[in-house]
Amino acid sequence: MLKTTLAGILAHKVRLLLTMFAIVLGVAFVSATLVVSDGLQAVFDHIFTTTGVHVAAVVRGHVVKGGDNGGFAAAHHPIPESLLAQVQAVSGVHEAAGIVFEDGAVLLGPDGQPYPPTQGPPHFGTNWVDTNSGSSVSPYHLRSGAAPTHPNDVVIDAATASAHNIRVGQKVGYVFLGGPREDFVVSGITGYGTADNLAGAPVALFTLATIERVFDYHNTFDQIDASANSGISDSQLRDRIAATMPASAEVATGATVTGEQIAGAEQLVGVIRTTLLVFAAVALFVGSFLIVNTFNILIAQRTRELALLRALGASRGQVMRSVLLEAVITGVVASAVGCAAGVLVAQGLYAAINGLGANFPAITLSINPTTIAIGMTAGTSITALAAILPAYKATRVAPVEALREATQAATPLGRPRITTGALLTLAGSGLFGLGLFAGTGIPLQLLGAGAVVAFVGIALLIPLAVTPVAGLLGLPIQAWRKVPGKLARLNSIRAPRRTASTAAALMIGVALAAGTGVLVDSLKVSATVVINDFIRADFVVLPSGGAGGSPAVSTAAATALRKDSAHFSTVVEVRGGTVLVNNVSAGAVALDPATYPKVLNIDVASGDPAAITSANTIMVDQQEASAHGWKVGDTIPVEFPQSDKSNTAINEHIGCIFIANAVVSGYVLSEQTYTDNFPAARDQGILLALAPNVSASAGQQAMISDLRGFPTLTGYDKAGFLELNNAEADAISLFADLFLSLAIVIAALGIVNTMALSIIERTRELGLLRALGLSQQQTRTMVRWESVLIAVLGTVLGIAVGTVMGVAAVHALANAGIGHTAVPWDQFGWLALGAVLVGLGAAILPARRAARLNILDAISTE
Repeated sequence: MLKTTLAGILAHKVRLLLTMFAIVLGVAFVSATLVVSDGLQAVFDHIFTTTGVHVAAVVRGHVVKGGDNGGFAAAHHPIPESLLAQVQAVSGVHEAAGIVFEDGAVLLGPDGQPYPPTQGPPHFGTNWVDTNSGSSVSPYHLRSGAAPTHPNDVVIDAATASAHNIRVGQKVGYVFLGGPREDFVVSGITGYGTADNLAGAPVALFTLATIERVFDYHNTFDQIDASANSGISDSQLRDRIAATMPASAEVATGATVTGEQIAGAEQLVGVIRTTLLVFAAVALFVGSFLIVNTFNILIAQRTRELALLRALGASRGQVMRSVLLEAVITGVVASAVGCAAGVLVAQGLYAAINGLGANFPAITLSINPTTIAIGMTAGTSITALAAILPAYKATRVAPVEALREATQAATPLGRPRITTGALLTLAGSGLFGLGLFAGTGIPLQLLGAGAVVAFVGIALLIPLAVTPVAGLLGLPIQAWRKVPGKLARLNSIRAPRRTASTAAALMIGVALAAGTGVLVDSLKVSATVVINDFIRADFVVLPSGGAGGSPAVSTAAATALRKDSAHFSTVVEVRGGTVLVNNVSAGAVALDPATYPKVLNIDVASGDPAAITSANTIMVDQQEASAHGWKVGDTIPVEFPQSDKSNTAINEHIGCIFIANAVVSGYVLSEQTYTDNFPAARDQGILLALAPNVSASAGQQAMISDLRGFPTLTGYDKAGFLELNNAEADAISLFADLFLSLAIVIAALGIVNTMALSIIERTRELGLLRALGLSQQQTRTMVRWESVLIAVLGTVLGIAVGTVMGVAAVHALANAGIGHTAVPWDQFGWLALGAVLVGLGAAILPARRAARLNILDAISTE
């Protein structure tokens, strides 16, 4: 049987080629994802393990609950500068230095605009540390120039200097936390350890006095790094320093901090890896349908061969093992090619990630044994699993079949398949619903599992729709293309299972694209409604690139705009921060209760929004209130983790419950509450209302003029703000569609494979049609439109399923500000056109083969 199996593979290698190609694509994507993530992790590991080798102990504040410092580890409370002298006085300390390290130092180009783009990586600013050579606690080492000594000196990382041709002695501009431009002179160029910067993130270094001023630090450090004298271990130094520190500080070894940084980097890389592996899994899932269909057709074509094996004494188990072995060998070979191709694909994948704004550094792209093992296991196991049902069918071939013609009859579905399909569809829908509505804490896992189960169930039921739907879709083709069109229509519905299996692969990719389209269009429509109905302001000021850009809007910008009372009657700062409610981190917005009603409408569910004028009163959105069973008048414990009293909860009274929208959601505080409990005021945006008798154009010109000194801020009118929101939604759609296209390509290969194999299977039938007068052109037309029908069927079903999924997701997100559903009919039209093109493209080679069949050979074939 082993020899027979190998001979069968060699005899049918061309028929298996496209199946192998689909596996190669899926495994290559998996391997490329792992290659990229491994390369990124290696960069981070190298940086963090080689730059802090002389740091024996780190003094810092306790962890900020729910905090984020924009870096690679948890945020900690700052510590007083006075602790530096205490650390330096500890026996065994060789040297110690205080460090300030913040995100928000944006370099300006010659045109006065920020670069790198603000929506890319963080823009770190820190202080230069002069330490003894050979045991420096600083990871920064000058490549050229000198350390900063004057208030307007800056040292720039080598990567940024090289990318923008910046030289020592050059004047450059910086913006800190969305504030006004400040000019500096480049005193030096530095590396970060042996790297040119911090894993792609630019770093600027200033004097300590300058960095404390620009980041509003008041005699505090983020941490103190200390090195040890010879003979003193890191743990010994840690314990000695800890014995002298107050309760508000903690001391960790340098190795511990390095481990935390590496863990933070792993978390970042893990997000990228998981996201890309989801798309790779979709591609492999779609490929599994191609495998099932291919082996089903091959077994139908080899009915007589399998029957002869049974007649010669092969058992059912031997036949099944033979087919599974064929699948395993196919999977192994294809997976091996996919793993090898993964390194090449990784280059394009990494370029695509950086093209989306990541700006990661160059990495070494190499495949390691773990990646090979994962790729080989994924490709081979999916191929083998997909072949189980066809293999089982092969065991049911009776010896008497050796006397019959090899055909695949259109057998009825049967009640077990319909029941199983219905149950799986319901179960998948249930899991999908739990992920959307239940608040289980694992929504993505439930959504993924629900989608997979539902897709399998729907795929089992699709044959029920083939005859009515494909028959209906084929009527115009039949009317237009006459006899070839009628034959194409009849061929597409003659074997519903085969047609359904081929269409199901395309359905999955289209469904995910359609669902994303519904969600994105709903986001746009909801944003339009919110901007028109809830924002009364004439202008909105945000960081350049939108809310996802530079981290803050300086309060100085609001001050500058308030001075322009001739053009603006109301200037409202929208501040934001993190609070803890019942020990759960949540976002909070702060508004001035006296002025925000002039620029912002809040849709009240119950209570009075003016209540936040009272002390210790808060507004809560309806989703949060419902989740906790809160009502107006209830008291909830709120912690402000960045406050000096971060461990003390403040009892806040719920004065109003409002309906969330795209502008305001979560918790709303008064400006006074924010000021009392946040150490530094950070605006997220500014809302402006025009003064009486000031035109919109005059107001816009005034706003542009007032913001000229704030290069990282941009003012938008309502139309511009809406365009910005739509651009961000389109970016989400583009990202998803870019990676879903691989699944659609594999589905198209499935159509090619099905058509090619069906031509081989129908050789005699095609010969008879040719003998009866069907021309070569008519034969090509028949095959071509049969392929189009399969593609259109998959697309129509995908649009239907994707629309249902998208509408469900929008409904689930209603309380999060997506309150309106929109269906992208124009996108669906393009998908339909794409289906026709896919069908036509997939039929090129099969149609040519069918038309070139020798009539006499075809009629005489066995």
